[in-house]
Amino acid sequence: LSKTHDYSQFHAAKLALFWNMEENNKLIKRVARRHGSAYAKLKPVDKANWKSLSLSHDHKEIVNLSNEKTVEIRAFRGSLNPYTIRACFSLSYLSWVYCRQENITVDDLTTRHLLDWCNQSQKTRNPQISYCWTHLRNYLVANKFFKNDEQNIELRPYVEK
Repeated sequence: LSKTHDYSQFHAAKLALFWNMEENNKLIKRVARRHGSAYAKLKPVDKANWKSLSLSHDHKEIVNLSNEKTVEIRAFRGSLNPYTIRACFSLSYLSWVYCRQENITVDDLTTRHLLDWCNQSQKTRNPQISYCWTHLRNYLVANKFFKNDEQNIELRPYVEK
């Protein structure tokens, strides 16, 4: 993910918080398929004291900020499956865009809020968000991420081109 001209440390803090929060583990583990690796260290975080989250530049943290021009999310186990690769890329991209929204607070950094935001953003016809959300959503459905009562998200058939 690129540290563009409108990138800020606040965006990085929100992204690091999202990826390190225990309440998001179910989503992250389902897509990333890597659990407890030394190559993607998690930081213990407390939402109440999120400002004390150290944005260190340890290149083995789950959100690696050590590169000058990019942010690396190290959560993912390797795959040759194109559906899995797209889902991994999509979760990275969507979480980055979501965390860069100015109106997103620390309390909004949850799986449910992210998925609701993706669903609403798709309706605005943003092509990148729509593309990524379609791949992520279909991957999550295929991998039984949602319980029956949670499938209030509009599902469209997946069409591979």
